[in-house]
Amino acid sequence: MLKLARARTNRAALAPQGDGSDLTGRTAHGSAVAISAQLARVVVQFLALAGLARLLTPADFGLVAMANAVTALSAVFIEPGVTLTTVQRRELDQAASNILFYASAAIGLVCMALLVALAPLAGWFFADDRVAGLVIALAASIPVVAAGRQHAAILRRTMRWKPLELSSLVGQAAGAVCALACAWFFHSGYMALVVQVWVAAVVTAGLLWWWCPWRPTLGFKGQAPGAVLGFGASFTLSQFLSYLQRQIDDILIGWRWGAAPLGFYNRAYLLLAIPTQLITAPFNATIVPALSRVQAEPERWRRIYLEALGLTAMVSSGITAILIACSDAVILITFGSHWDQSREIFLTLSVSLFSLNLLATVNWIYVSLGRGKSLMVWSIVSTLALLLGFALAIAGGPLAMARAYSGTMLLLFLPGMFLASRASPVSFAQVLRQVAFPLGAGIASALFGRFLHGQLGLFAPIVSGVIVGLATATLYGGATVMIWRLDPCFDPVRQRTRRVMQDVLLRRKAGQAAKIRLNLAKFARSGPARHRDDDGVGERH
Repeated sequence: MLKLARARTNRAALAPQGDGSDLTGRTAHGSAVAISAQLARVVVQFLALAGLARLLTPADFGLVAMANAVTALSAVFIEPGVTLTTVQRRELDQAASNILFYASAAIGLVCMALLVALAPLAGWFFADDRVAGLVIALAASIPVVAAGRQHAAILRRTMRWKPLELSSLVGQAAGAVCALACAWFFHSGYMALVVQVWVAAVVTAGLLWWWCPWRPTLGFKGQAPGAVLGFGASFTLSQFLSYLQRQIDDILIGWRWGAAPLGFYNRAYLLLAIPTQLITAPFNATIVPALSRVQAEPERWRRIYLEALGLTAMVSSGITAILIACSDAVILITFGSHWDQSREIFLTLSVSLFSLNLLATVNWIYVSLGRGKSLMVWSIVSTLALLLGFALAIAGGPLAMARAYSGTMLLLFLPGMFLASRASPVSFAQVLRQVAFPLGAGIASALFGRFLHGQLGLFAPIVSGVIVGLATATLYGGATVMIWRLDPCFDPVRQRTRRVMQDVLLRRKAGQAAKIRLNLAKFARSGPARHRDDDGVGERH
């Protein structure tokens, strides 16, 4: 009986929500949930970043960045075999899910063992023995993270957005609170950042198991592990190259310049990652499952992709323009006055967002259509370009590395979108047409903001930043309204938004009418009211 009950629960947990007819509506709902959760995560991350920057030194952050550059390699082997495969598969049964879960757990344990063995080598490479201990401490949390990957992938596949987002949000908040407490009360230094990683991993994995009722069993009948893992394995090299793109600059700066310069660079990069995640994370969580479910319907696939691409370009360009315009104030408010070396680095890296957030949609195309080889080719090209740029810039220090990163990202935009569109139902011309006006408005607003910043040199940096930020946002907002109303590329999104709003209003009115009918029914069931006459005798009217 218990086995039958567990089997029913597992089948229900793996079953997609809905029949696919309201896929657009479910995707829109998921996007709204993901955006709300991401906004909350941004607040938590910003507060933690600002608080820890005032309690720890740049060298503390640099040491942990060195260790994290090594341990982040584990995600290369866990994610492709679990999340991508689970989301992309048209059908997922218990046997396939078992294979993915145990593969993730085994990879997590193997990665931990290898990283522990390589820890002394990391300490030697960075010329700091503390890095070896940090690698071991961070590597020990990898099996905990791996234990929750399949549950997170199932929640994403079945479009159960709320538990998925809440697990991540609560875990992040718990880690931030514990890290701040350790740094404030116990003066634990860089170990507070290790505590942050561990608490976030344990809380997130625990909540994923709590909210996703699926549980692994021992049965693999009917599924060959090679067939299940083949799709994820084809993405492993691409994920490894993506890891290099994210971490090679930290590795090179830590090796060549040491912990403190890396701390200034790494904090500027992580601060920039907050708006990047705000833009891309909600779409990554919702668009890839939606595109995967309509991969056999080119027209629907094209419409969903172009709408998401246009919205990404519109939001990304505005945020990028504001960050470029008031970068000095952003660093001062977030980190304080002793992080002055991060200001130019942050400004330089911000320019890359004009291309970076749009290039992220390349993964939507390759993953949703199951084209791992095409993604691998693109990853090789982009990684080689970045490595060449970093090799030419390393002697110039962190600021030169930031220039190399932004310059390379801008140069890769057109080739990246061209190669991706060739492997999809959307054309390169359609892609360019969808992003042209938002990008143009963002670049113009950023240039205006930097010009205005130069004219307000007599004001305090924070006051100047607020004025420049408001002026830039106003300019871009006006341009966005014009694009939204006049650009035919946004007609489908505008019409869909209008229908959604009308549907919400109709549902609200219907709910109010139903409530009135319910109250009238209750009143009718209660019978006529009784009143008392002057003699105190009850009289029915």
